[in-house]
Amino acid sequence: MSARVTARDPAATRAALEAGEVRRALFVRLGRVGELLFCTPAIAAFAARWPAVEIGVAAPPGAIEVLRGNPSIARWHALPRPSWKAAWARRRAFAELAAVGYDLVVHLGGKEDPDALAGRIGARLIHDEPGAEPTDPHIAAGKHGVLRALGVEAEPGPLVLHVDDEGRRHADALAARLQGTGPLVVIQAACHSSGRVRLRQSTVKRRWEPRNYAEVARRLVERLDARILVNAATATEAREARLIIAGLGARATIVDRESLSRLAGVLDRAALLITVDTGPLHMAVALGTPVVLLHGPTDHRITGPWRPTAPVSVLWKGLECSPCRGPGKSVACDDNQCLKQIEPADVAAEAKRLLGQDVAPGLGWPDRSPIDV
Repeated sequence: MSARVTARDPAATRAALEAGEVRRALFVRLGRVGELLFCTPAIAAFAARWPAVEIGVAAPPGAIEVLRGNPSIARWHALPRPSWKAAWARRRAFAELAAVGYDLVVHLGGKEDPDALAGRIGARLIHDEPGAEPTDPHIAAGKHGVLRALGVEAEPGPLVLHVDDEGRRHADALAARLQGTGPLVVIQAACHSSGRVRLRQSTVKRRWEPRNYAEVARRLVERLDARILVNAATATEAREARLIIAGLGARATIVDRESLSRLAGVLDRAALLITVDTGPLHMAVALGTPVVLLHGPTDHRITGPWRPTAPVSVLWKGLECSPCRGPGKSVACDDNQCLKQIEPADVAAEAKRLLGQDVAPGLGWPDRSPIDV
């Protein structure tokens, strides 16, 4: 039986927290990997402020795996996005959530209706009110700001991602099959939107040509004896990955549609990730793995690397049309010059620099001529 929601007022919710009336809180975010990771600083801060509250999370199947093992989270619930195809799976998820007995629903964005959800699972408190306007426009800062009204005052920390032993063993097994003794370099073949067609126009904004990645891989193998792993989460990415590793023989292989826990193990073992702005970027940042980021369509101030603890070298052309994605705009583009103008020589140079030097952690925006590697 669903319970009537009795409070949506942040002051009343905070009072209930202070009185110990909130035993369990459910954080809800129906998003992709990066969007879920952006919520982890807020969840950690809430757990530190209210340690007696048991925290659960509800997120889409597949993507939720990126939150498993997080020390601030006690329960993980797969909740599909609303659709007629997912109706039965959502009904089962609601029953599971109701059985736990959550007192508070914290809505951190996405298309889930928090009022309907709270009613279905019997939660009597909802919190989704934004706090004071954050000085930092990044999504992670915004998620943390939602909690300020609940007494969460500490500054948000870094992203949190757990790596289990099975993921590390899998990564070690992959690396052992590769020839070479040089650094292990992961290339992200594409991103989730690379193969989509929208209004008869291919959404290619975050796609760098496979031949470019292949040239970078070739240079790193020849000059650094690097071992190359190409991550491919979809059939489209797998096709591009095969083009990238063609000709490299036993020096390269594909990480083909692995679980997120296994991908986390690969990124944890890697010496470097080369990628566009997509989920594995934020996984690597959370793990402290150095990154060469090919940047252009998205706004780094909003979705870029959040408080990296390892070097992140950003290659960005600064074109007038860049970024074309962000709040209030999403421009169809079939000629992504912001990425096309990034040369393989520049990417290989930055990879060599991060692999060969003691580079300070944090974001780097290089302004230099290409270096022949």
